[in-house]
Amino acid sequence: MIDGVVYKIADCQEEREAAFRLIHDAYMKSGLMEPNAAGMRVTPHHCLPTTDLFVAYHGDQLIYTMSLISDDAMGLPLERVYEGEVNALRQSSGDYLAEVSCLAAREGHFPRGRMYQVFVRLAGLMVQSARENGVERLLIACHPRHARFYKNFLGFKQFGEQLNYSVVKNHPAVACQHDFALLDSERYKLYDKIYEYQFPYWELYHQPMLQEHRDYFAEITELCNAFFPLTEVA
Repeated sequence: MIDGVVYKIADCQEEREAAFRLIHDAYMKSGLMEPNAAGMRVTPHHCLPTTDLFVAYHGDQLIYTMSLISDDAMGLPLERVYEGEVNALRQSSGDYLAEVSCLAAREGHFPRGRMYQVFVRLAGLMVQSARENGVERLLIACHPRHARFYKNFLGFKQFGEQLNYSVVKNHPAVACQHDFALLDSERYKLYDKIYEYQFPYWELYHQPMLQEHRDYFAEITELCNAFFPLTEVA
């Protein structure tokens, strides 16, 4: 663990807003979206009681974030493009699904190797929290270049063909899945690192927004939706 870095689930308006601003800036720099007046990237899925934002802080600086959106009546963001594939997966597996989305890092805060360590520890928190809250399979829609990493190091398997997403300026994406039960037996390169540090169970519970914070971010969501639909590409 890197000294001075704190890993947690965002549990207040200030932490969520900082995460949404980091996502906005990272997506804009990567050419996945245009800037908006709010300076945040927020979707309706972020306001659901089963969605969590995982954050890593170094001092008072938020340096990494990722979102976990659990399956519910609203469905998952990647169903905008992979609806048939996700429904087939639900029917064939019966597993409780969740989508990993909105990965963003503060570029240049640490050298690349140290930031990689932050990512692995934060991913460990996310995976352990998902499992503690009943998730059995993770889904992700990502650039094919990033998909190679998820497949080779985190055991993801592709289940949706490559598509171009107009909502992220026609960048290509593929859908991949991470089956906890299967990968507990098959393992993968980062398996031991993901579970190396066992977070206390009380740090793994959902942190739903208060209603007043949902109302605040709902207004931001409406502004964001003027610039992009709900589909997310991690």
